[in-house]
Amino acid sequence: GAAQAGATAAASTSMGPGPEGGAPLMLRCPISGAHPMSDPVLLPDGCTYERSAAEAYLAGGARVSPKTGQPFPTGRGNGGGSGNMVENKVVRMMCVEWREIAAAAPAPGGAGNGASRR
Repeated sequence: GAAQAGATAAASTSMGPGPEGGAPLMLRCPISGAHPMSDPVLLPDGCTYERSAAEAYLAGGARVSPKTGQPFPTGRGNGGGSGNMVENKVVRMMCVEWREIAAAAPAPGGAGNGASRR
């Protein structure tokens, strides 16, 4: 649908390599550095994290955003607990697309070997 087309368009325009040729920063978990994330979730701060890293962070009783350091918003059920995680399907699709692009890219130094793709 339209959401998938929008995510694909966003992924294709923002999929340049991040530091050291890895995944773009937007696909990396701010807590663990996992790249690209495999199970991205939104926390009440509106930022996306790898689920396992977010669960571990929140299990320690954290009440502030690991990315911004600001308190999590309160009200509407936002207490910062793991029950307030929401799967980020758009970022997940972008991570899947990035993995596919990275897998299809020739290995460094592998260009010019005379082989052609068909």
